[in-house]
Amino acid sequence: MGRQEHGGNADKAAKKFGFAPQDMLDLSTGISPLPYPAPDIPAAA
Repeated sequence: MGRQEHGGNADKAAKKFGFAPQDMLDLSTGISPLPYPAPDIPAAA
């Protein structure tokens, strides 16, 4: 499988900050408008 393209200009950021693109940790899924469903947290917690 080939390398997946990233819409956030990961290659440009890696070049700007001086590291290899494969060393980046992609956290883009952490800002999804559709979060993972979680149960309500009790007030006593």
